[in-house]
Amino acid sequence: VVPVICAPQAAAAVTTIFDGLGRVVPWNDFCLLGASCGDEHSREHFVETAVMNAARRTRLVQAVGQSDPHVGYALLRLCCGFTLGVYYMRAHGPSPHYATLDSATSTAFDSFVVPLDNSSTAIAELSIRFGGFGMRPCRPYAGLAFTTSVRSCMKYTHTLIRNHDASPLSLDQDWQ
Repeated sequence: VVPVICAPQAAAAVTTIFDGLGRVVPWNDFCLLGASCGDEHSREHFVETAVMNAARRTRLVQAVGQSDPHVGYALLRLCCGFTLGVYYMRAHGPSPHYATLDSATSTAFDSFVVPLDNSSTAIAELSIRFGGFGMRPCRPYAGLAFTTSVRSCMKYTHTLIRNHDASPLSLDQDWQ
């Protein structure tokens, strides 16, 4: 089924026109490659939902870490927290919701690796190469991840459809 993307207020009319040809998706509820492409409200809602799912996954890894701290640490570092959040940070940029993921990661780390105070948290956030645990928080890096993502895509902007190449669909046309 091919998605037909349209303005939210035109969804009913577009559904009538394209009946049976595809699934009508309002642009404010559209995702491409796992990233929300809608308006600001829908993107924030998408990030909130994604971060809540990531925090839930982190709590599941915390349960694994209780029985096997080595496996729990590896899963936490390589499959949760920053590693999991970096995709959303690159696609959506800064969001206050990343604090939830940072908190879940920190809580899991504290529960089965070693409890951290303020000074040792800074050390744990360092990369392993610099003597830390590699437990980066998401929130401070979200803006940088988004900026570098946009910058790396700049060389491809000429391949995108430009406004003068596209024409909007008029719902007033006689469809026969």
